Amino acid sequence: MTLDKIFIHDLRVESVIGTRPEERKISQPLRLDMELLLDLSAAGRSDDLEKSVNYAELEQRLVKLAEDNSSLLLESLAERLADTALEYEPVLEVRLAIHKPMASAFGADIGVEIVRKRDFGAKKP
Repeated sequence: MTLDKIFIHDLRVESVIGTRPEERKISQPLRLDMELLLDLSAAGRSDDLEKSVNYAELEQRLVKLAEDNSSLLLESLAERLADTALEYEPVLEVRLAIHKPMASAFGADIGVEIVRKRDFGAKKP
């Protein structure tokens, strides 16, 4: 099996995120970079979206999840976003970076990056 990639780079979302009281009052900009590792050969041969990931749908779900976020930590939001991507059956691995540019007093950017793999032993809900 080959490992191919679908990516969403620089997805701009607004989210209430942070531990300080002033961060809980207003949403702030975040940028998401997500890579989905999967085998795209069946989709490529069949031209069938069902054998791939509807990335327009995924993008909408990620934006909504970020907008509705109640997490304090980027780490928690990252887990939820990665879990959402792993709900798509062909996805074997998710690589996600969340950038929180307003968090840095001296630099251009602060964020988290995670990698999550499908747990083949877990039962689906």
